[in-house]
Amino acid sequence: MKQSRVLTLYAFVMGLMLIFSWLLLLITGNPALISDIESKPIEIIFVVITEFLIAFTLLIASYGLYKKSSWRREVFILGNGMLLYSMINNLGFSIQTEETASAILMLLMIPINIVAIYVAIRKFDNF
Repeated sequence: MKQSRVLTLYAFVMGLMLIFSWLLLLITGNPALISDIESKPIEIIFVVITEFLIAFTLLIASYGLYKKSSWRREVFILGNGMLLYSMINNLGFSIQTEETASAILMLLMIPINIVAIYVAIRKFDNF
């Protein structure tokens, strides 16, 4: 599979996963999220807004990659840089709250995201 297709799929899937995971947490009334909303509502609102902005940036990047738009590289790198920050932040939160599964997921996903950014930077001319 060509690198551009892999990066397109990666950005698309990660964008959708962010949206669906937050919608699932909000719809099901996740107890930890509800507690955070009650104790620090402004912070949580901004976290959710940020996560949705990251998701939409990734979806726009996947569209740009699919259509071979001139701006695809920059938006892909921007979206995945935002995602990397979110993953590192989530890793710290997961470790602090002793959520082992989430911490392991972030430890697996962070290197994958770094590789995706590296490929977009180094191999972009091959798209």
